[in-house]
Amino acid sequence: MKRWIYFLSVLLLMGCSDTHIVEDVGFINSMALDVPEDEEQKNKILVTASIPQINTRTENEREVLSAVANSDKEAMMELSSASNRQLLNGKMELLLFGEGFAEGGIDNNIKTFSRDPKFSGAIHVVVAEGQAKSVLEPMMPNKENPSIYLEELIEKEIRANTAIKTDLHDFLRDLHDKGKDPVTALVTLRDDEPMINGIALFQNEKMVDTMPLSLVRYYMFLAGFFSAGSLGFEHEDHGEKAPLTFNCIRNDRRITVDYTNIDDIKVTVHLTVKGSLLEYNGDMDMSDNKDQTALEKIIEEHITQIGDGIIATLQEQQVDPIGIGKHVRNHIDYQTWQEMNWREDVYPNVDVEIKTDVTIKDIGVTK
Repeated sequence: MKRWIYFLSVLLLMGCSDTHIVEDVGFINSMALDVPEDEEQKNKILVTASIPQINTRTENEREVLSAVANSDKEAMMELSSASNRQLLNGKMELLLFGEGFAEGGIDNNIKTFSRDPKFSGAIHVVVAEGQAKSVLEPMMPNKENPSIYLEELIEKEIRANTAIKTDLHDFLRDLHDKGKDPVTALVTLRDDEPMINGIALFQNEKMVDTMPLSLVRYYMFLAGFFSAGSLGFEHEDHGEKAPLTFNCIRNDRRITVDYTNIDDIKVTVHLTVKGSLLEYNGDMDMSDNKDQTALEKIIEEHITQIGDGIIATLQEQQVDPIGIGKHVRNHIDYQTWQEMNWREDVYPNVDVEIKTDVTIKDIGVTK
């Protein structure tokens, strides 16, 4: 299906004054940027591009090219010279950064892509564990090529609330906001297949840490996502572990700030969560309002406890993807904000409290 989309794109181009022969055009749909493994080339950029084949007579469904250059633009010229097709980047949908490359800072590269009118602001920005090139290279039998497979995987996981949606526009917006840090989805390669593995955390333009997949849904509560998907956990019920699954249908987040002075800032994150109890194997009777209220309190405490741990870790790392700084900034005057060292001196010491209110709207399978 994806191949036909690219084919139709080329047909549209043929209707313009700049005519291209179908077999002579290669649309880059994914690009990976890495630090070269050769020590002598560490100051250069390793760029890898995945280009679907339009000609159905070719044996492979795609062409993967790599080049080492001083800049991504120079690398594009080298990639073009290594292909028998004219390479075009107007259909690129996935921009991957290798872990090592992201740790060095991706500000200049993001700006380069954003300034090019051929690139859409909706391009997915993703960090890959290890080398990003390795995510694009494997051949996966009985599946589409890795770049298209990964793109569809990310979109599916975004819908399932297990992956963060970060496009070029989102990343740039948060990058230039001093009250919030950008994040991206984190992917890894397992048994030669790409998979979502959490979130890459940035301090300005540099990746400084990652958040495991198990915490992503809790992060979504704190970050104000409309829904955080399903939560599954166990709680103590009369000395035994009782598993439950709660599907968050709606999440409303509100942040309030109580500012006295720079050394006395209290931030409260109010979470109002409504959802369905999909499964519960404990001894409480869900037809009893008293027991249902008790279970709501258990879910509230669970979300709050995990959320407290996430906030404490983010403050320790001095990264603010929740946007607490934006809310503090909105409660003080411009001069005070400009004069304070928010990231290093203020943010780590802010008193952050999470208040969670859970409502079970309906009940699924119970014991």
